[in-house]
Amino acid sequence: MSLTTRTYLVVTCSLCGATSDPREPEICLPDTDEGRDLLSLLCSDWTWSDPITPHLCPDCIKATDCERNGHYWSAWKAPAYDSCTCVRYRHCEHCGATERLCHCPANDTPAPSA
Repeated sequence: MSLTTRTYLVVTCSLCGATSDPREPEICLPDTDEGRDLLSLLCSDWTWSDPITPHLCPDCIKATDCERNGHYWSAWKAPAYDSCTCVRYRHCEHCGATERLCHCPANDTPAPSA
């Protein structure tokens, strides 16, 4: 019987905890250098803290970009499934955030809510 040493690299987003590949969260390779080479390919759309450390996943990059620069909102739309005719929704075309607005007579001042 022989023993083999394998190195597991798990890349985790520092904001949301997502891993680099949901189908293959742990990558088993013979050594760390080979693993880092593969990660640079698998995580090419992540931001990196330094040349060897992935930092933010693509979804968090978009969310922080919108926090910094503002959302790219779509037009307000009535939902097809909501029974209240005074409700409107819109979504950010960049990060996917949604916003809801209600103009119900019971509300004196309509305010967006996430």
